[in-house]
Amino acid sequence: MTDDSSIRSQGSARNTFYGKCLLVAIAACLIGRWVSADMAADYAKGQALTLEAYTAGYEAYRAGLMDSTISLPVGILVAGIMITGLFAVYEVLGALLGTLISRMAPTEPRAPNPGP
Repeated sequence: MTDDSSIRSQGSARNTFYGKCLLVAIAACLIGRWVSADMAADYAKGQALTLEAYTAGYEAYRAGLMDSTISLPVGILVAGIMITGLFAVYEVLGALLGTLISRMAPTEPRAPNPGP
């Protein structure tokens, strides 16, 4: 026999899943828009670029590339912290959206299964 709390947790998990799907869809739209705008800006810069303008900034560009002062262990640590933070934000926002969905559209509890 199932109790009422397991029914609620199944609905809560479903709403959290829906919230995460909604979050991924919103993130995909925002990232896609950003990438396409960035690509369009790069294309416009490429059309306006002349050989003189390209070669004039060569030394500054080269110096910027060679001015890397971060070590590998620090880079790995920073990347790990950023990835952990990204997943934490994703999980929290998914749970919050799931809670919002469950409050906006409450589900009726199912009748308990009578069993064999």
